[in-house]
Amino acid sequence: MIPIREDQLIAHLAWATFTFQDMVQLRLGGHNPFDNTATVYRGSADDVGAQTPGSSASPPSPRPLRGWPMTPTSRA
Repeated sequence: MIPIREDQLIAHLAWATFTFQDMVQLRLGGHNPFDNTATVYRGSADDVGAQTPGSSASPPSPRPLRGWPMTPTSRA
């Protein structure tokens, strides 16, 4: 894990959000490489996350991430 200082958290979350948005919408043609259908969220009894269904990955994109130094696998 990379340590992120509290004062840098919002900037890192914003960067990750826009990076993944760019990757999915512009580079993968809308295909979602992430799957969290097997993730179990735990919290309070009225936790919205526990009641929200997961999102499954799309079939492989016909437009791979050319030029990116990695291949998305939907594994964290």
